[in-house]
Amino acid sequence: MTNARFHYRGPANIDGVDFPNVTLAEDFREPGQELRSWSGTTSFPGAAAPAGFSANIGGDGAVTVRLPDGREGRLLVTATSFNGQTWTLDLAGTGTPPALP
Repeated sequence: MTNARFHYRGPANIDGVDFPNVTLAEDFREPGQELRSWSGTTSFPGAAAPAGFSANIGGDGAVTVRLPDGREGRLLVTATSFNGQTWTLDLAGTGTPPALP
């Protein structure tokens, strides 16, 4: 196990929908703390919603996030908002950060 904190920025598939720009990062933890939490966000213009996107994505609980290199994790979509121009999804990881299956 590594002490490096997980951080990712790039495309990701969340609940079967391909998002071009997703940021995920492990949250700060005190040395010796075993619990690893991570969170993230993705935003995109309303006119450029990814194919298959729905405002209630993740509404049934934890969904799978897949990174292009094969790493996977589970997350909750904790908030979905639209300000008239841009959609923003707030993400909270469940379990360990994305890892190779």
